[in-house]
Amino acid sequence: MNMKYGIKNHDARYFVGVEYPGGVKIGVKNQIGKYWKDFFEKDFPAIDDVKDGGKFIGLECYPPDFMETKQFDYFLLCEVNKNYNQEGFISKKLPQGRYACFPIAFDNILSEIPRVYEFIKENNIKINHGFDYEDYLQEEDYTKSGAILNFCLKLVDDNE
Repeated sequence: MNMKYGIKNHDARYFVGVEYPGGVKIGVKNQIGKYWKDFFEKDFPAIDDVKDGGKFIGLECYPPDFMETKQFDYFLLCEVNKNYNQEGFISKKLPQGRYACFPIAFDNILSEIPRVYEFIKENNIKINHGFDYEDYLQEEDYTKSGAILNFCLKLVDDNE
């Protein structure tokens, strides 16, 4: 299998947003699309100190028992200028480091993400297995077919 991807170096970044209630279970229908709509209508306007450029991510955090439960935590987040706590919201820090970013079709996200993980395994790419994220691109319209997003994973260096 061949997939296109790029490597991006990032400083530590800070995000504020909300958690998808109850987590996401693999193979079970979810309402993430509805929560993104609600996030943009209700939550995003109330978030302080949003970083210029309006970067939005869907952060997936995998607990130690993920392989048994097939369930993970999902966060709808926007980038902010600094780390802070705001009542009613969750703050997350993405660590500094190198990230592999795979452009994937938003329409096929449920089949594309497993393909990325298969490619990573086949090519012995060393990643942090604790989290990954969907990087929603400003120039894309996710209400229309054909939109692309970057699916990103933190690379692990040999000295980590």
